[in-house]
Amino acid sequence: MSAKPLWTVAEAASVLGLPGNFPATAIDFVTQDSRLVKPKSLFLALSGTPSGGFVSSFASARDGWEFAASAEAAGAVAMIVPHRIDGVSVPQLVVKDTLLDGLWALARAARTRFNGPVIGLTGSAGKTSTKEFIAAYPKAYASPSSFNNFWGVPLTLCNAEPDASVWVVEMGMNQVGEIARLSDLTRPTVALVVNVQPVHLEKLGSLEAIRREKISIVRGLPSDWHAGAAGRRECAGMEWQNRPFWR
Repeated sequence: MSAKPLWTVAEAASVLGLPGNFPATAIDFVTQDSRLVKPKSLFLALSGTPSGGFVSSFASARDGWEFAASAEAAGAVAMIVPHRIDGVSVPQLVVKDTLLDGLWALARAARTRFNGPVIGLTGSAGKTSTKEFIAAYPKAYASPSSFNNFWGVPLTLCNAEPDASVWVVEMGMNQVGEIARLSDLTRPTVALVVNVQPVHLEKLGSLEAIRREKISIVRGLPSDWHAGAAGRRECAGMEWQNRPFWR
């Protein structure tokens, strides 16, 4: 990891468009989970109910800012919150929506400052193992665990090492349109569809609908995009705007 911190509190505040003076305190880790906070962390206090039209099977009855004190005690040097929290002494970066105006805004800034290749991948099965295989490339940075949803992907971008040789970002979905939004955020330079299988039929209704959702990973690609699909029957004939996927 680079000796330079991922962020400083002042940089994060600037990205979020916040007025005032903030310290140049180093941030080496960004997390929404107070149990994972360690020294030099930025704690993102997300709502228990997702905003932005997202849905989650892990919705919580409690909001992240209820754990602000625990996050500070564990070493957080700043936190992104929707309102000021009494009893917290570290800088509080107050935004209207901690998911879209906080986490996603910071993730966009992280992606903007990275000039290397970004591989985005999706699929009905095998995403994580494929990601780990690609991430064996020297100095590659990859999504931790299965951080592939509306909070996992932006967290991946926020924590990705700016001096990595390549970023490998896994994308999943819980609803129609989620992969396209994650691709827009990630702006991959290469997209890979590992496979298309009858998973999430209860949400999408048909294998063809699942194919369309997976193919939408190309939404964030540059105009001279490159996308690939594994050589399985379910991926045959994949194309986007009359351009075929290579296999």
